[in-house]
Amino acid sequence: MLVSQFYGRPLRHINHKPWQLALLPQERVRGAIRGAANRERLLHPSSTKSVQRRIRFRLLAAYRRRFGHDPFVSALSVPRFKVNATRFWLPSGYAWWKERLLGQLPQRPY
Repeated sequence: MLVSQFYGRPLRHINHKPWQLALLPQERVRGAIRGAANRERLLHPSSTKSVQRRIRFRLLAAYRRRFGHDPFVSALSVPRFKVNATRFWLPSGYAWWKERLLGQLPQRPY
């Protein structure tokens, strides 16, 4: 399960440039798009994540112009990725590490 782990900066790789995408084979272009999509998934919701989303859409548009529409494009063309539940939240609240590892009951004042 992918979980947001950091606030980062949008990744602008050399393979994200239109002139570079025109020279790369199809699998390398797909790899650049997968990398951008994976980085977007891992970012916390922020302006950086929206910039990374726009990078993904530009890469997908360039792929579509060069190789046409296929199942790869339709899988990554969703406007926003599904939000994954964070790992440590339980219905009763946050599961602290001692409670998870040692099996202790919550020591909370309520």
